[in-house]
Amino acid sequence: MSSASPTPPAPPSPVGPPGPGGTDPAPRARRVDAAGLIAFEAAARRDGFRLLRADLSGAHDRAGVFSALARGFALPDYFGANLDALYDCLTDLEAAEGGIAITLAAVPRLPQGELDALLSVFADAIEAWDGRGVVLRVAYSVAG
Repeated sequence: MSSASPTPPAPPSPVGPPGPGGTDPAPRARRVDAAGLIAFEAAARRDGFRLLRADLSGAHDRAGVFSALARGFALPDYFGANLDALYDCLTDLEAAEGGIAITLAAVPRLPQGELDALLSVFADAIEAWDGRGVVLRVAYSVAG
């Protein structure tokens, strides 16, 4: 009988499982701190994801959030600055071989219902991409 303990498995990538069928329990955006965003972005680059980043630090309301998302993601001019239009743009992105990784830095402290609605759009987009066999992962930090 060997006394050597088995090698523990490697920790999962901060970006999530390598593809559909992974072990991520729910398609949702993950709240992380600033260091977590940096690690998430580094893992995304390393793992061949297309990385989209939006800095929302200047946004103070829903309109500011949509403006920052449009700038950060280089959304088309026809982006309608509403949740339905955001979903349409998120599900019409060009994916890299590894998938798509999105970071939202300094999400403002919106009323809970508005934040929930925004995050649910990202969750719905994650599910839509999963249905196409493409990984979409989202991480966000909250402003001060």
